[in-house]
Amino acid sequence: MKKINWAIIIGLIIIGILIVIIIFEDGIIRADPFSIDDGTVQALDDETLSKGPPFPPSILYKYGADPLGRNVHSLLIFGTKVTIGVAVLSALFRILLATPIAFYSGIGGKISSSLLKFFLTSL
Repeated sequence: MKKINWAIIIGLIIIGILIVIIIFEDGIIRADPFSIDDGTVQALDDETLSKGPPFPPSILYKYGADPLGRNVHSLLIFGTKVTIGVAVLSALFRILLATPIAFYSGIGGKISSSLLKFFLTSL
């Protein structure tokens, strides 16, 4: 009986969750991630109460707000989209760069042996 590779299963679950977040981003984000909230002003009798950022977690700010008044929840969701985009682009760049080098090294030759020496000594 084969042993279950839990690391792969957990990794696939995390990547699946991130992809679902990217697909349903508009339904998850309730505020613009870059809008700045200067605070609220409330008039109570003759006194004016004002409260500025950072805001604690509340119904309006699920994870609170940073010192500029931006919604942290919206920033996290938007950051997920950017992070996955950068990861996919870097993986594609790596494949496009490494595949021709690997094919050429498989054929052999002087440049192939020098590439092999370079990568073996640099790592």
